[in-house]
Amino acid sequence: IYTLHTLFPYTTLFRSDAFTHKQISQLSLAYEKASVIFNIGATLSSLAASSPRSSPEGIKRAFHAFRCASGMFTYINDNFLHAPSTDLSREVVKVLVGLMGAQATEVFIEMMAPGLKGAGLRSKLCMQASAMYAGIVEEVKEWVTKGVFIREWSNLIQVSTRVRGSAEPES
Repeated sequence: IYTLHTLFPYTTLFRSDAFTHKQISQLSLAYEKASVIFNIGATLSSLAASSPRSSPEGIKRAFHAFRCASGMFTYINDNFLHAPSTDLSREVVKVLVGLMGAQATEVFIEMMAPGLKGAGLRSKLCMQASAMYAGIVEEVKEWVTKGVFIREWSNLIQVSTRVRGSAEPES
């Protein structure tokens, strides 16, 4: 019986670690699958972030894309245990899941029409978003010191934690 071993060589054009930019090659089809799912999650995150939020459709699209991105990253964390690259490591993917969830919560808050009933709910959601950001602040700081994430991520997450945490209900 012959076994087919396919090496997936990645060049900087096709596959390198998303954060450290080291080239990765693996014999595992599971790694290829995880890489594709990671890229889908990253694309969904990018689509959500660039979605125009001036219309209800744009806000809904952004919310849905952030939730789907979170689901993609959650799937990676639940199904791929030993990643040979930093971007697919459980710790980094866990941070990405938390970040996508916090951003989806922020977009949901944007969907709520200001001035209508539900100021208490809006305040609770703001506190939830703040708690979600606070839950990943230390991990992001650690990855910044390791050169994986850029410092701006850490700064933005810290600001988001404080801004959402200080939101007061509307009268």
